[in-house]
Amino acid sequence: MLRYHFKELRDDNDWIFKKPWMLTNIVPDMLLLENQLPLFILEDLFDASKVRVKNSETERPSMIKLSYHFFKKVMGLQRSEDELEWTEPPLHFVDFIITLHVQYLDTGTSEAGELP
Repeated sequence: MLRYHFKELRDDNDWIFKKPWMLTNIVPDMLLLENQLPLFILEDLFDASKVRVKNSETERPSMIKLSYHFFKKVMGLQRSEDELEWTEPPLHFVDFIITLHVQYLDTGTSEAGELP
């Protein structure tokens, strides 16, 4: 996700980003329940990595923001980061995606409970 967000971290031999179809092939693996690591563990690993990117924002994005940036494109999510509401932080990627879709359905329904 870091290389997806920060293009400066990619190199010419990157086997995922060199072949764009590979990116869509790894998404299903990321969403398999047996592959789920809690996001707090990924946050800890991300913090420990202390990756610095030249010419990037001074504040490093959270794992949630990196995840949203990644899944927004590959899953066609329409909301902006500012519209995201978290009553509790997501536990893992599956929880993250479910929460995004539930929020979308909640904002897309009319008072009668039907989609517009």
